[in-house]
Parts: sequence; C-alpha cells; structure tokens
Amino acid sequence: MQFLCFPNKRKSNLNTVRNYFSICFLFFISSCSIKEKDTSVVLARVEDDVLTINQLNNSLSSQKKVDGLVKSYIYDWVDNSLLFKEAREEGFTKDKNLLEKRDLYFKKLVIGSYIESKTLSKTNISKQDIREYYTNNKESFIRSSPSASVYHFITDNHAEARSIKKLLSKKKSGESMDELFKQHNVELKTVYKNRLIDKLDLALFDRKEGPIIGPIKTSKGYHVLEVLNRFKKGSQLGLEEVYDEIYQRMLKKNQLSLLNGLIDSLKSKTNVFINASYEQ
Repeated sequence: MQFLCFPNKRKSNLNTVRNYFSICFLFFISSCSIKEKDTSVVLARVEDDVLTINQLNNSLSSQKKVDGLVKSYIYDWVDNSLLFKEAREEGFTKDKNLLEKRDLYFKKLVIGSYIESKTLSKTNISKQDIREYYTNNKESFIRSSPSASVYHFITDNHAEARSIKKLLSKKKSGESMDELFKQHNVELKTVYKNRLIDKLDLALFDRKEGPIIGPIKTSKGYHVLEVLNRFKKGSQLGLEEVYDEIYQRMLKKNQLSLLNGLIDSLKSKTNVFINASYEQ
C-alpha cells in the first residue's frame, strides 16, 4: 500500500489561537471515542494514529475541498496528533477540568444536532410566505444610505480597461457580453456610498458619472464600472434585495417557536426543579 507523504514543514500563515485550540479540542474528543475499523486509504500517520480518506471526507465539506484546504487539513492533523500524543504522555487527558469541558462541549454538540433534527425539517417557508412578509413589513426595508447596482471590472492593464469600456458601450446595440463577464468573473452587485475606494465613490455617487465609469486608476488596478441603477437614501428596497434576509428571519422565528414548543412538551412529562431562591 502506498501512503501520501508530505514534507515536515510549518505553514507560515498560522491559524488564530481560538481556531487552533478548537481544532485541538475536537481532536481530543474524537481521540477519546470508540472508532469503527476504517480500511480506506491512509493519508497520514503519526505512529499508531492514522488519518484516512474517509475521515477527511467526513470532516471537510465539499466547498472546503474545492477551496484547496485538503493539504492544510492534513498538515493540521499531523501537528495536532503530535501535540495530543505529547499532552497525553504528560497526563493532560486525565485532567478533571479538561474532561468536564469535553463533556460539556459534547453535550452542546448533541443538543444542537437534536434541535436541528426536530426543527429544520419541519420549517417550510414558501415564496408566498416571503412575499407576504415583505408586503406587511415594507417599513423595515428602507435604504439607510445611497446605493447602486453595478458591474465592477478590475484589471492591471490600462489598455485592457479601455477595451472593456469600449465593449460595454456596444451593449446598446444588443451585442452579447457573456464572454466578457465570464472572463473577468463579474456579477451584478450592490455597492454603497462611503464603502468604496474614494475615487470610485466620488465618481459613482458625487459626480454621478455613467452609465459606464472609468478607467479609474487606484492602488488595486484599473477600474471600470457599468451602472445599472442608482438608489437614494430612504428609498424602498426591492423584494429581490432582501429575499434571503427575510428567509433567515422567518426561519429563525419558526425554529424558535418549534423549539419552545418542544421544551414545553418535555417539561410537561419530566420532573423538573428550579430553586427559586437563586433567581434574580
């Protein structure tokens, strides 16, 4: 059997302390649990501890694999295996405070998973529900600052920026710009006053240039903006702009309602005591 081997070197961009200890803590939990025999391909080994491809697939989401975090995960696993082995030899796995924290953290993981299983599948939010929420709460969706819908191109080459502007000018004739947008990975987005680079902010919101702005040179390169719409402060946000926000609001509200109902049901059939003298 062949093993994937990686050189023993440290990454220059270390994780934050919080993330690092979270990884170590999760590793501690998993190391203390009973594992089924895993016969999949071994990606790394530290003495008797092995990281298999099944373990990696269970730990990393598909998006993280796409983002190229597999190698980073393997390096982290090796580092944590070494640290855990040394900590175990020095008796840290028998530390009472650590064991209590482990049990508390595991309890929270179980509760979170249980709540999700009991609420998420029962939360159905339709498009009509979202439209009705928007109609009944329009006063909640007002622009707090001027904004604009734009296509934002950035390039290091001034000649290319001028070429982009020229091509965008031909859109009026009905010429397709699909290839241009795909080439520069540009999508329609909303930008807000005072949140852009000063030169862009000035051209877009103060001088109100357009519909095609640029090229404008900044430290990041040459910018070309195509302005589709401008919106004043205090104007009404469209449903499409707040659709996801409304969905999240309704989801949380529905889940909270289901959770409260679940807890009330459990209390009704369980002997629960709360010492009122400690209530503030």
